[in-house]
Amino acid sequence: MVDAMLRSEDCWAAVASFCEILTGHGCFGKYLHHTAGRESSPDCKQCGAPLDTAIHTLVECAAWGPQRHSLTQVVGPVDSLQGMVTAMLRSEDCWTAVASFCEAVMLQKEVAEREREEDALADPIRRRRTGRRLRMYAHLLPP
Repeated sequence: MVDAMLRSEDCWAAVASFCEILTGHGCFGKYLHHTAGRESSPDCKQCGAPLDTAIHTLVECAAWGPQRHSLTQVVGPVDSLQGMVTAMLRSEDCWTAVASFCEAVMLQKEVAEREREEDALADPIRRRRTGRRLRMYAHLLPP
């Protein structure tokens, strides 16, 4: 079942979004503040909670209530990342519900992050980076 779904090209965006949620390495205030150094605080930009994490997005954030409601209608209550993985492996419908939740939420979080990056009045730490790392290592790339 999983193998057939992964062969579908349109599932890869959902898989990438799922991986962001599962690892916490995505558009989450905690990650962007502590790890990536792109935010001045780890708060949730959607609801104002003091700490935006993957579990906050999945379980608590009021901004994702409609998406969470759609998810729990199919898979039942989800209160942890492990619960989300367990739920998605139950059936193809559960897989689709989890994938849809992850893709919808992460897409909206990414759009909001891009808007904050492009804001001319944004803190310089927020502004989109222009490829400094690529320029630093360009001499190592083959011609």
